[in-house]
Amino acid sequence: MEEMHFVYINANARIAAHSLINISRSEHHIQGICTQSHSVKTYLMGSGQLHLDSEDE
Repeated sequence: MEEMHFVYINANARIAAHSLINISRSEHHIQGICTQSHSVKTYLMGSGQLHLDSEDE
């Protein structure tokens, strides 16, 4: 099972670390199951919002 760890800056400039499993990627989004809330989350890529760990890039 693929797991991804990253830092995300949301539209309100809140910075937080996240971890996802069962990841799906598109050109503009990353979606997966959040390991903390156990719910599906979708994150926008681009404009410096998503910062992946070097292993996941």
